[in-house]
Amino acid sequence: MMVYFIVFGDTTAQLIGSFNGHKLGETWYSSRWFYVLLLGTGLAPVIVKKELAELKWLSILLFACVGIFIVTNFWELVIDPKFEPVDTPT
Repeated sequence: MMVYFIVFGDTTAQLIGSFNGHKLGETWYSSRWFYVLLLGTGLAPVIVKKELAELKWLSILLFACVGIFIVTNFWELVIDPKFEPVDTPT
């Protein structure tokens, strides 16, 4: 994706700069960073929305992992016959 940003920034900066007779990077409107910043700003809401949609299944997976952890610890502490608590000196 970064390659697309660079290619878009260079192409647009050269195109806009050629209208005014500037070379690449001479002014702010003929610089790559300006058009990469514009493209990134425009794509930011789309990327954030995609990331938030992925959080739903991730939270379900996390909840399931915590549940498995609790069940496993309960099994070891209460049901497992091989588990013997260690007496700690007080």
